[in-house]
Amino acid sequence: MPALKAQGRPRRRNGPETSPDQPPSTKSIDAGPSLETKKPRLHADGHLTPSKAVGIAGAMIYANLPSLVSWGLVVSLIFGGCCSNVFALETIVK
Repeated sequence: MPALKAQGRPRRRNGPETSPDQPPSTKSIDAGPSLETKKPRLHADGHLTPSKAVGIAGAMIYANLPSLVSWGLVVSLIFGGCCSNVFALETIVK
């Protein structure tokens, strides 16, 4: 079966038609005015709501859980492995 060759520049599906020698047009977005007028708030009156607090706590746990599990595994292997070997050696020697 013969290989198919691409002919020319590929066309965008949902964009305006441009000629091959013109670069696609870009749009610039100015977010400055909306950022200057809006202040970040936790609630409409500035207080932390219980549902927002639960969401923040959940995100913190979700972000830190893998490192806490790794830390717990390392501690259990160090103290479980070394200490159990020492106790076993002491019982064998006595």
